[in-house]
Amino acid sequence: MVSTTLLQIKYRPEFHNEDGLVTAVCRELGLAAPGKTNEEAGAALSSTVGADCDILERRGVLAKTLAESGVITEEISVDKESNEDVVLVVGTGRSNRR
Repeated sequence: MVSTTLLQIKYRPEFHNEDGLVTAVCRELGLAAPGKTNEEAGAALSSTVGADCDILERRGVLAKTLAESGVITEEISVDKESNEDVVLVVGTGRSNRR
């Protein structure tokens, strides 16, 4: 059996509303994304964080960057869920054969 190791990334976004535009910010990673509502901006930020993590993983510096930024991470199985903060699950590029 082949399983993929996933990484659960937790961060707490900040929302700023200015002139009808909402910006969601992940201070730990220095990322932000806009939207018309908190939900839209939060979804855009989640996508941005995911894309950034993919790039960092390809460069081989994801674990180091996340550790230095203070982002909480945990390797998980695919079926585990969490209701704390915002949770983004990304592949780590590692596979485990069982």
